Amino acid sequence: MMDSRLICATDTNIWIQLYHGEITEQVFILPFKFISTDLVINEIEYPDGAELVAELKSKGLDERELTGNQVAELASLTTKHKKKGTSPVDLSALVLAKATGVLLMTGDGGLRKAALEEKVRVHGMLWLLDEMVERKVLRPQDAVRALEKMLNKGARLPARECAECIRRWKAMSK
Repeated sequence: MMDSRLICATDTNIWIQLYHGEITEQVFILPFKFISTDLVINEIEYPDGAELVAELKSKGLDERELTGNQVAELASLTTKHKKKGTSPVDLSALVLAKATGVLLMTGDGGLRKAALEEKVRVHGMLWLLDEMVERKVLRPQDAVRALEKMLNKGARLPARECAECIRRWKAMSK
């Protein structure tokens, strides 16, 4: 039987934002399959994220190792996109998404630009929160709370789009 879930390659930032929004458990209710590279997993794990990584893996986060060819592509992309300030660890998620033909989930602006240049479909946290509301995984007011927690913890999300989401979700709650 073929898995019909949307597959999303994730960077470190997405998991940190979900953790700060206190919705890591809820995201796994979505009909999505989340994959990430061992480099991303190791970055989350260090220095004190081992418990979070264990939880994510128990919920279904699938850890993948890059192949030799993918490591070579990572080196090439690291050089190509150096000016965007994107780390090789986060670029590994782009390599994985590109190699497997899946959606890239990132909260990193530089990585988003690199993905668009590489013609990889990409979405971020606001899209993910919208999906959670639309699919009734989160109530609109819970999405507002989660986003506000993320922003209070320093998430660098576009202010205008955040304000629009909050306005829309609050209107839905009435």
